[in-house]
Amino acid sequence: MSMSMWRLFAILPLVAWADQSCSESSSEELREDTQFLQRSLQLQQETNIATDALARAKGTATVSKTKREGEVQTYFYYVNFHGVDPILATLLNVMHSSGQNCATCGLHLFSCEEEGLNETECQSRELMPCLKMPWSCTKDSGLLVMEAAIQGKNFTDRVNSSDLSSLKNLWPDRMRYETLMSSAMTFQWLPLLWGPGKRVLITTILRDPVERLRSVFYSLSPDHSPENFTDFLIAERDTAYGNMTEPQMARIQAEGIPWRKVIQGCCEYGHYLGNCDVAKAKRVLVSHFDFVGIYEDLPGSLASLAWLYGKSPEGMGTLARDTLLEVPPKKPEKWNKADLELAKNITAKDRDIYDFATELFKRQSVSMWNNENVWKDQIKKLEKAWNTKWEPE
Repeated sequence: MSMSMWRLFAILPLVAWADQSCSESSSEELREDTQFLQRSLQLQQETNIATDALARAKGTATVSKTKREGEVQTYFYYVNFHGVDPILATLLNVMHSSGQNCATCGLHLFSCEEEGLNETECQSRELMPCLKMPWSCTKDSGLLVMEAAIQGKNFTDRVNSSDLSSLKNLWPDRMRYETLMSSAMTFQWLPLLWGPGKRVLITTILRDPVERLRSVFYSLSPDHSPENFTDFLIAERDTAYGNMTEPQMARIQAEGIPWRKVIQGCCEYGHYLGNCDVAKAKRVLVSHFDFVGIYEDLPGSLASLAWLYGKSPEGMGTLARDTLLEVPPKKPEKWNKADLELAKNITAKDRDIYDFATELFKRQSVSMWNNENVWKDQIKKLEKAWNTKWEPE
């Protein structure tokens, strides 16, 4: 993306955090990576997911405690990118043992007007009751937390660039907490003081940017005709490369589309993870995220999330079934050849980040389960539970 377009974003009211600049294993290693994860995660080892857990999933504020050499308070941060099934956030709330109805991460990503909410709906959203301090962040506005937290930092410390996807590049909890606390929006769900008995768990799931781009089009436009899709791609291309014309700008403003929704299609990963710097986005992923899932391999991602949260793959599969989470199609909708090439050009930088995330995802997952065959076996168990038809007792 060109310098000029990001300067344009910087002066727009909806993107006003700061000025932005854009520029361009062996088994022994597996054992070391596994030991590293086990030392750093402090996970609860034995819990199970009851099928009635959905009754507790009415919000996003959470309190979860684990037991290992004393009581540990975990603060959860799920970076909720667009293009993935929103039910995933609900599922994670259940994983966090959710029982509250708040945790907005400090702000809403879009105004009530932009969301199309009437006055009553807006007041309801703004005045949600919060009986306790929320201990998690899973809503869309969490993207703003990450965007602000990484401003002005390069994250080259403690990151081995010669083995960038190594799990040893994951920073300690305190350092990651300090990164997040540099965003003013964390005061609602992170403690003011950090110390023993506290940990932060940061996760996300990324989708192939090409498919995310099409998903954004479907969400923004009621007209899904091929001609309108091509027009959308051209506008996204011009956004990505800083060549948007005045008529295009006027059309977006007339349709009331916020700029944050415009960049969902072309550039979301680079924008929120790296302040539009691809190399920085990769460093942020490997240094700050306990787990990076891939939407195109949702069963594999859920199996590893189950390990991360100390749950069983079968319990996770049952939860996926009961939340009505759908498996992404193995064969996505066909593309027009010219549109596909255009989409690849538009999302080139985000695809670079996604490719790295895919490598990191596999390395994290194999290390969690000790080897790839065990991981695949756990995926089968999860899928079996996911596909088992629910029957009333």
